[in-house]
Amino acid sequence: MMKLILTILLYILNVVSGIQYGTNVLNINQYPFYIMIGNPHICGGTLLSYDPPFVLTAAHCVADSGLQPSNFTKEKNPYFVNYYDVHRENQKSVSIINWTVHPLYNVSGTVNMNYDVAIVQLATPLKKSDRVKRVPLWSPTIARPLPTRDITKFEPTSNVEARSDTEQHIACHGDSGSPLVVYDTVLDPVTHKNVTVPFVVGNLARIFGAHDESPTKLTCPIPHQINHHSLNSSQNTVYESFCNTATMLDWISDTTDIPVDSLSDPFYSPPCTSCSKKDGADEEAVLNNNNKKKGLRKSRGQRGHNIYSTKTNLNSLLEESVSFLYKKKSKKKTNFFTIKKPVTAHCYQTCQVTPSIYPARRFCSVCGFISDYKCLKCGMKYCSTKCLSTHTETRCLKWTA
Repeated sequence: MMKLILTILLYILNVVSGIQYGTNVLNINQYPFYIMIGNPHICGGTLLSYDPPFVLTAAHCVADSGLQPSNFTKEKNPYFVNYYDVHRENQKSVSIINWTVHPLYNVSGTVNMNYDVAIVQLATPLKKSDRVKRVPLWSPTIARPLPTRDITKFEPTSNVEARSDTEQHIACHGDSGSPLVVYDTVLDPVTHKNVTVPFVVGNLARIFGAHDESPTKLTCPIPHQINHHSLNSSQNTVYESFCNTATMLDWISDTTDIPVDSLSDPFYSPPCTSCSKKDGADEEAVLNNNNKKKGLRKSRGQRGHNIYSTKTNLNSLLEESVSFLYKKKSKKKTNFFTIKKPVTAHCYQTCQVTPSIYPARRFCSVCGFISDYKCLKCGMKYCSTKCLSTHTETRCLKWTA
């Protein structure tokens, strides 16, 4: 089973680290704000709003696509995103209808990675639920400062953040545009209790100090230092560069028409005309119900054929196949129908059905399983002594013999 590998890089206060470390995320509720961009490039994204739906991602994920979504018809638009679940069969897809790249990303053919951000707009509104939620952006007005680390050999800038660690797993191909997250404790204005909420502080733009083992097979970057994977390694030469979203708030606000204060407010509820709390609960219930059904189907095949008795009862099959019900509108002007069965309609009770042109079906009258045994009283089939006992007690038609 294919799983969506979400590499969410978490920027914890006082500790700079990657919590997921490139492993499989088994529960989408951990990161309901994560959006996977499927085309023009495999990238990550951050959900900013529901209606209209805007997604924050890296500029290089869309800037070099050549053609804009407006160049295609609705039916032939190749650009899309996936969301809602980590399993492919449960994911939902939405087309991309527009994107806006930061104006300073590419000036006269010169790419500036300090502004490697873009806003993607989706075709249809998203419904808020436990699996789909927007996330606030870190603001310079927040009193608590972010932790810093000294990174050598790189020119310092306020628009770029870097993460470096001695852990084995790092960001991989397809993670561009993924959020760098910090968890902070804030006061809920409704419950008046302290709650821990995520804030996005960066957007993955580049990975430095690493190489690919094979140009034809993209993998997670391999550090230049051979001893990097050793537990005794004192330095990690792989650096992940993130665009600082706090310095982009004004541009993001102008592009999405969402006030800056709302973008950084964890309790802000953006417009969502097509959704409600009930909608999200219903979607979750439907998904859970489908998963339960999958488990039931598997167990039924292991428990034997008798479990199907209520579905394939022979009497029901005969009654459905030879009974003809005609619907006729009532003379009164109502929305109801009266059901009339013609006198000539044949069923198992009249025994007037004409001989079938097909061979007789030798199925058990109780469970519907193939059988060659026949009741001596009524002639109906059964497949086992258990089915014979049930047939004798409940449905043996002695008067038909």
